[in-house]
Amino acid sequence: MKQEVKTKIQKAQKEGYTVTPITSEDGKYTMYLRNPTRLEYGRFRQKYRTNDVEACEFLANTTYIAGDREIVDQDEYFFSSMDEMLGIIQIKGVSLGKPLQNLGQS
Repeated sequence: MKQEVKTKIQKAQKEGYTVTPITSEDGKYTMYLRNPTRLEYGRFRQKYRTNDVEACEFLANTTYIAGDREIVDQDEYFFSSMDEMLGIIQIKGVSLGKPLQNLGQS
């Protein structure tokens, strides 16, 4: 890994992002994406409802940290990477509890 790429990844990690590599099947190219912000995720979801290709392109372009742009720029790599890109969205589960009874005023 080139020092420039390593530096960009470390910077993103220091800012609290998780960085995920996406590598082409032939091993020729690797790019690094960070997890999206809430605003980026919202825009991605809006786009995904109508055009999944445009949505994944938006996600790749906004979360790109470093590496080989060929995965985004060349259709044969981009189409195969679309499902992989969805893996950068990290969601933690939560559960809804029972409604609280009236606690009264203290």
